[in-house]
Amino acid sequence: MDVIADMATSGSLDHADDVTEQFADHFEKVTQGSSGPKWVARFVKAYVAHVLMGIRASIDFSRSETGNVVSTWPAKRTVLVRADQGISVQAFAEGSSKYFDLEKYVPDVDLYELPGTHFGILNPKSGLAEVLNMVLKQ
Repeated sequence: MDVIADMATSGSLDHADDVTEQFADHFEKVTQGSSGPKWVARFVKAYVAHVLMGIRASIDFSRSETGNVVSTWPAKRTVLVRADQGISVQAFAEGSSKYFDLEKYVPDVDLYELPGTHFGILNPKSGLAEVLNMVLKQ
């Protein structure tokens, strides 16, 4: 529910006042064999698919490694936009570099750091649009 609270309070969604309650209602109803609002159920499925996609890509990438040498990095350019209060401050990210260890696999990582949380950088006022425009012009 921490992720949901971040999403609801980040300013990245309009009219998100009751989003946290809708998710809580959904999760409670799921334990009873029912469901909450349809959009929440769809969001949860999409979120799980998003996580699984990352896991599958990581597994495929790990299998392609030979020692510490990567046969093929899956992108021509790597751009990382970090939120200063995002994933990097979570316990599971402890010990990773400011590049989330990407520098182990790719020689140059373009790093941009924005103030805010994981969902907070999706807020239209976060500066993300300017970063993306700058990246596209390079």
